Amino acid sequence: MKYRWGICLASITILAITVFGMYEKRTYTDVSQDLSYLDDIHVAQLPENLCLSEAEYMSISLPAVPIIIRASALDNVEHIGGTSRQLVKVEEIYKGVDIKAEQDVYIISYQAIDLH
Repeated sequence: MKYRWGICLASITILAITVFGMYEKRTYTDVSQDLSYLDDIHVAQLPENLCLSEAEYMSISLPAVPIIIRASALDNVEHIGGTSRQLVKVEEIYKGVDIKAEQDVYIISYQAIDLH
């Protein structure tokens, strides 16, 4: 009998939490639907020691990168699963052979955690 009451109590609790979550979800705001959402994003300042460690990491990792370009965004960032992509126009090529200036390409960002 106690087992049956435990199952009923657990089921009611899970049902209540589910209903509450579905009710609260309506208050979430999808800021990316507004075309000007990037205007409200600010760049954070990084501590000096973090900047120095990242610059050191870049000096080690950049020689292994196959393509380095300067580009202009043509479209908003699209978030697809664990990745993001953005259509850009190549302005200048610093490194790379299979890419041309004025070419439109997608830049893809994977949401993997890098613990270098």
